[in-house]
Amino acid sequence: MADPDLDETLPTTQGSTQPVSQDPGTDNSPKDVLSPVSQTYWGRLCPLSRRLKHHDLVESSITFGTKSSNTIVIHEGLVDKDYFKYLDSVHFRIERDSILIKGSNNFRRPKVDIHDLSRHGLFINGYKVGSGPRSISTPTKSGSSSTELKNNDLISLPTNKNGIYDKKFDAYIFIDSYAPIPSHFPKSVVEQYHVSLKLGAGAFGEVHLTSNKATGQTSAMKAIVQSFAPDFNSVDKQRCSNKLLNELEILRTLDHPNVIKLNNSILHKNECFVFLEYMEGSDLAERISKLGRLPEHITKILFYQICLGVQYLHSNRIIHRDIKPANVLLASRRSETLAKLTDFGLSKVLRSTENMRTLCGTRLYAAPELLSCKNEGKYTAQVDIWSLGVLLFVCLSGDDPFATEPHLIEKHIMIALYVMTPDVWKNVSVVAKNLVDSMLIIDPLERIRLTDLLKDEWFQDANLHVKLKTLYEFYGHPLPEYNLKSTIHNPHKKIKTQLNEF
Repeated sequence: MADPDLDETLPTTQGSTQPVSQDPGTDNSPKDVLSPVSQTYWGRLCPLSRRLKHHDLVESSITFGTKSSNTIVIHEGLVDKDYFKYLDSVHFRIERDSILIKGSNNFRRPKVDIHDLSRHGLFINGYKVGSGPRSISTPTKSGSSSTELKNNDLISLPTNKNGIYDKKFDAYIFIDSYAPIPSHFPKSVVEQYHVSLKLGAGAFGEVHLTSNKATGQTSAMKAIVQSFAPDFNSVDKQRCSNKLLNELEILRTLDHPNVIKLNNSILHKNECFVFLEYMEGSDLAERISKLGRLPEHITKILFYQICLGVQYLHSNRIIHRDIKPANVLLASRRSETLAKLTDFGLSKVLRSTENMRTLCGTRLYAAPELLSCKNEGKYTAQVDIWSLGVLLFVCLSGDDPFATEPHLIEKHIMIALYVMTPDVWKNVSVVAKNLVDSMLIIDPLERIRLTDLLKDEWFQDANLHVKLKTLYEFYGHPLPEYNLKSTIHNPHKKIKTQLNEF
């Protein structure tokens, strides 16, 4: 859904669970064909907002709107009030008919049309109905404009920004149950899921939007193929394989409102298909890129949730090791929204007798001890605290604290050389700046601990916790409580008193 503060669609960069992006007006149906799986419905509206439900199209005609007589009834509890007021009693109608295809063997082809019955507009693949390449040039008898609806078309509803009704939030993807089935997905996948739009691409393979045929659950499917670039050596291949297996192992055990949920996974020969909950609000990196930097009160709401997610990981003996804005996914495009940590491919489940020796993570967010170990030294979960400090710095300023010439990045990190430019930081509270400083301390023993971080003065804000309570309840979660003691056991007896949570 669109955010009044983010009036344009946020672009997609991360191939995980990000919003849809496609070329407007194109039919994205795969061209490879298998026999269609038998369905009891001819089409489906797959929701792109967690508040909307999927709708299986059985009738030849359905209507959508706020009036109780519609096939799909929308009330203010399902759509934000800022958007609800621009919906009509009957906003659009979808009809399925057939057209005669003449030739040597005449046959009738199913045809689906969507009719805009609204005052403020309806959008298909970014085009306002009536103006797109597939739109009927003249209004129908009922006075509405219409366009042909094809497999994987994006249906968006209007919002108002500065009196202009061409801003929109993405509501549904139309899935044609009888569209050609992509032959490059195994039977075990296509029997259970409608595989829809390509959302992006990650290190291992493509990411697609999917809809579970039985439940209608929307997921982002990582199609991970165990094939490698020609210049990959055996070490590179093993590292990638280990990352994949590690991510799956960890995700299966996690259940927290601020950690991305693994819905399902399917193994097929040398391929693994991972189904993650779909997050419609893009990632934090895109949000920062769009706005330049985040207001302090919004940063506080998001950052507290991220800290709770990290605390949960640590309490389950997991160090993330790759905390950065691109690995924080947002539930909606609203400024105040649910935030979830993702991409645990660089995480590792800690055992009571082992330390972390592997250098990983993005350099700009990597702690000094992580860079200095070079597979030789030891480090603890305090590396995540450093990364959180860098992330908070970026949220509040829009700048990377250690962004400099590539050959100087590690040197600056090793001596914690960063500057809070007065022009940028003048409107940030002293308490927030002090918190950043407490996380960006070179010595992990002196660096603030997670339990103290969660109790910091910056978070002692009654308004913050009221908003968080409302936010978690809206998404069906109680306000998470952080543990004063983590279950991670610290094998370093000499520093146990200073890192007693580990």
